[in-house]
Amino acid sequence: MNYSSNKWDIRLGRQRINWGQNIVWNPNDLFNVLNYADFDYEERPGSDAVKVQRYLKNNGSVQFAYKITEDFSDAVFAGMYRFNKKNYDFQVLAGKYNQDVAVGFGWAGNIKNAGFKGESTFFQPLEDSLNQVVLTSVSWDMSLSNGMYVLVSGLHNSNGTNDLNRLLTLSGSAGGQLDLKNLMPNKYSLFIQGSGAINPLVNASLASIIAVDLGGVFAMPTISISLKQNLDLSLVGQSFLGVVDDKVSALSNAVFVRFKWSY
Repeated sequence: MNYSSNKWDIRLGRQRINWGQNIVWNPNDLFNVLNYADFDYEERPGSDAVKVQRYLKNNGSVQFAYKITEDFSDAVFAGMYRFNKKNYDFQVLAGKYNQDVAVGFGWAGNIKNAGFKGESTFFQPLEDSLNQVVLTSVSWDMSLSNGMYVLVSGLHNSNGTNDLNRLLTLSGSAGGQLDLKNLMPNKYSLFIQGSGAINPLVNASLASIIAVDLGGVFAMPTISISLKQNLDLSLVGQSFLGVVDDKVSALSNAVFVRFKWSY
């Protein structure tokens, strides 16, 4: 059910509530946790929720959303205020995320011809006051004159661990489910991606996530081929490398083949 006017938008039912600003890691996205490695789910998951949005001047807005769950302890509800200042979009939010109180902020703008985005969220457990978590992500992306696209992003997880094997939970073959408080299992992560068209029918991309403090690397090369106007073929590799006993070892390797028919 949906009601819209010049100032209001109210929606009840299955919907995608996207509060994230960044492309790879979104600590502000309380309702749609996205795993970049889960390449076969291009759109963010939906939530059974009610969302109320009030539009303000200068592209600003106030939003409130409530994710409906059987158990209130797992419920997610929050409010967000979004505004524009000096050509930057800013947002502040606060609410309940499962068993935590969440407070966050984010921004999106440009530095010359490059996009500059960031967001951070603080999680305070309702019952365990000592187990606080802060996630902060910053990204820079740019399209070059030759058609190539470059993206660099960093993530800090204050509650990160030193277990190298935890990186395997990112794999698309491992279900691809992440928790917002644990977008990466370690403390310091760096994402680098370059992509571009080899010719009008073939596009290539190489994305890598570097677990800086663990000495681990996740690499995902992708080649997409347009076979017909509505039929695409993708070849996706996923490789996890880590330093074990002072040697670089492959923790896991996988290759995926995907046909996508659009209609």
